[in-house]
Amino acid sequence: MERDTLELKIRRQRKKLRQIEHLERLDRPLTDEEIVKVERKYRIREELFDLLAGLSENANNSASLQEDDIVTDSSQAADQSPSLSAGLQEESHNIQKRGNNPVEAKDNSASGKEEIKAKDGQELRISYSKAEKDTLQPPESKKAKKETSKSTEKSDKVNKGNSLQKTLKESRYQVFTLEGHNDVITAVEAADSILVTASRDTTVKVWDLSTLTEIQNLGGHTNSVTDVVILDKEQSATVASKLQWTDAFNYIVVSGSMDCSFKLWSAKTGQQIKSVYTYNPVTKLAYHPGQDIVVTVSDGGKLELWDIVTSVNIQSVRAHDDAVTALCLIGNTVTTSTSFGEIKVHEIRDQSLICLFASENLQSSSGRHLTPRYIRSLAATKDYIFYGDDGINIKVLDWKKGLVRKICNHAGDFGITDALCCHDKLLFASAFDLDTGFGSLNVFQVEPDLQYLITLTDEDTGHILDVKYCQGADSIITGGMELKVWRKLTSGQSVSEEDIIPDVIPRLIQQAIDSDMESDVEFSESESEADFNGDGDSTASQQNVGWLSWCSLL
Repeated sequence: MERDTLELKIRRQRKKLRQIEHLERLDRPLTDEEIVKVERKYRIREELFDLLAGLSENANNSASLQEDDIVTDSSQAADQSPSLSAGLQEESHNIQKRGNNPVEAKDNSASGKEEIKAKDGQELRISYSKAEKDTLQPPESKKAKKETSKSTEKSDKVNKGNSLQKTLKESRYQVFTLEGHNDVITAVEAADSILVTASRDTTVKVWDLSTLTEIQNLGGHTNSVTDVVILDKEQSATVASKLQWTDAFNYIVVSGSMDCSFKLWSAKTGQQIKSVYTYNPVTKLAYHPGQDIVVTVSDGGKLELWDIVTSVNIQSVRAHDDAVTALCLIGNTVTTSTSFGEIKVHEIRDQSLICLFASENLQSSSGRHLTPRYIRSLAATKDYIFYGDDGINIKVLDWKKGLVRKICNHAGDFGITDALCCHDKLLFASAFDLDTGFGSLNVFQVEPDLQYLITLTDEDTGHILDVKYCQGADSIITGGMELKVWRKLTSGQSVSEEDIIPDVIPRLIQQAIDSDMESDVEFSESESEADFNGDGDSTASQQNVGWLSWCSLL
């Protein structure tokens, strides 16, 4: 089969899988026709694997033929060009002749003189000052001296990264799957030994990480719960005192939902402390402890500040024209992203929102303009914003300069980064491979320099939509198609064959592709949707489905 034909068929199969992935995200019951499409994903993947194998075989055959052609052409060229061969032999002879009397150089640094001694014993002595010697040095030598300290500093950073990578690579993890939710887990949050999860099944659950058991089921929302936040013990005590909440508790949980509300709960008793109507579906939320403020964003582009004690709406701004997909709060800095790839940075100042940055005309570090695409995840440090989208790379935005660089997050040709989490000096990133349908977790070092470390996968994990690190339990929590706890084994614990050993994927060490098109899949409005009822060769115009009509994948 011709290579172009194979690539076209692969493109169509991936497009079908992309449509199925979109259907699985919908926050509504699927129609009978949509259910049939989703059920075909396993057969589509089998067909895709066969096509990829054929493409690989085709490439190997082409490479073999090219090598044969090169050998034949080289032989013919040698036979038909005796003068060229003779010329090369003569040049080789001249080089050897010039090398019959080599010289040896010896630097006498004490006297500032250099001796050049020939083989026949004759000595040539050239005297010059140190300033003259510096002038005679090639520019490369001077540059090398100036950059010695920088090279040493870079080497130290690499060594530190390698040391951390070695430590993590030698660690072992036990993976536990927690059962309880009846639908996709949309958000996870952990503090000490407490885990709180939100789900599309409208519930919030509280888990004990030490026993891996469910201890509370918080029911009260009437639509998908999209995000959860845990106030630590000190913050919880402060808020409870201001609310005059006297029942026994240890943590306060805040949950946001598509039912246009956020609620406060007691994690210990499971009681609802209060509910605040927001007038807009809440897609993400955060808590600012210094000012007792709950920050919410909506599918209509609103960014709002709420007083957690009085429930008063302090400020409401239309920060975006599209649905807000991610929210990150670091100190007084609020970072938001949208379904159309826009990023904004606001500062909370005197209980007001001041816009500091809007992502217009973003450029890569090489000067290329970046095409805005659906942003699915955000994480931030003081200086950088990390964001994931429908592409194989994580983007690192220096928002003060408006520059973006990329780090590879997927070994395959197509991937999605749905979840990011910064903890201490580490960045945890989910990676979903569309071809296989499996999810994995990559760990990067953020400081002193960004560097890939390890990958965790149990070959049984699907889509990961959120990830958090719990220092108290020394565990990584992932939520999505499954709720899993990746617990690091301590020294002295028994090791079993079922334990997960971290991998190091060579592809993720390489430099990321600096291109607008990182995948061989791109959907355009002029292209028809894949035909699920046939082999995909039909060119009949069909109605676009959801945001797939405009989405092009990076």
